[in-house]
Amino acid sequence: MLSIFIVSCNDNYSFYSSYQIDDLWRIPLIQPYELNNVAGAKPEDFGNDNWHLVFTKLKDGRFNSGVNVTMINVKKGVIYGHGTANPCQHFLIECAKENERIFPNKEEWQKELFKLSIDCNELYDAFDVFEKFKDSKKLPWVIAN
Repeated sequence: MLSIFIVSCNDNYSFYSSYQIDDLWRIPLIQPYELNNVAGAKPEDFGNDNWHLVFTKLKDGRFNSGVNVTMINVKKGVIYGHGTANPCQHFLIECAKENERIFPNKEEWQKELFKLSIDCNELYDAFDVFEKFKDSKKLPWVIAN
């Protein structure tokens, strides 16, 4: 039984500590959610609209089951942020409930975050998070929560 626990811990450790898998750059959120980027290996290759979040439950043909992300945060088991599409894609994932939503506008998104007692203005630039994570292995939501 102990060996299963150790393997499980090692899997979680690699999920939350690795910024790269093969040619894929990544930012771990809450397992299994992560931001992915395949733009390139050098910082000048990156653009904020290159960070992609894939939903595990939501199947919506308009968004190909995911969004491009510029701003992100994780708080109270909720992944939230917005992307670059016009109109801007505001999203929220309540991990414990397996509830993934894309909002039609910023106002609806803000109302839902308010109901969850989450400050909608507390967001991090995805590229800044990646750079800090790559250099220090620290994520702002792990430090802040």
